[in-house]
Amino acid sequence: LAHATRPFIDFADKEPAAAEILRRFAAIYRIEDTVRGQSPEARLAVRRAEIRPILDELHAYLMANKRRFSVKGKMFKAINYVLSHWDGLTRFMDDGRVELDTNVVERCIKPQALTRKNSLFSATHEGAQNWAVIASLLLGALSVSGAIFLILELDRPFDGMIQISSDPLRKPLESLGL
Repeated sequence: LAHATRPFIDFADKEPAAAEILRRFAAIYRIEDTVRGQSPEARLAVRRAEIRPILDELHAYLMANKRRFSVKGKMFKAINYVLSHWDGLTRFMDDGRVELDTNVVERCIKPQALTRKNSLFSATHEGAQNWAVIASLLLGALSVSGAIFLILELDRPFDGMIQISSDPLRKPLESLGL
């Protein structure tokens, strides 16, 4: 839902309809905050009881106000975007495991996207490839148990390079069956 609200923020001061749409989105987020961390079943029950009526009213409000704006205007496009993506934007109403928006996922992939973009500015092609390998190792270490991932990766020999010895660290891993 977060990306659906962004275009309305630009018009909130000038257009009462945009402010009203944002007010309704804010009410949905306030309710969702009360159930964050609870079981999927509990989240779904609260969503159906408290958020569903707000979504129904919001949908009707969008439909009624869409005709007020020029087809070429930004406000019309923002409303039309929400309406044309309504099923995807309200998917969280069908499953308590689904988050309200993708902000959590976006924050997780942002470092990878930035690293990929930054490696484009290497002085040489070989330098960019080396940076990509190092970045992949480090980002993988963040997403998996870091120490175990790095030990297992660095213990493997690279093409013709000297194998890094990790014997002091290998013993605890062997006791875990790794």
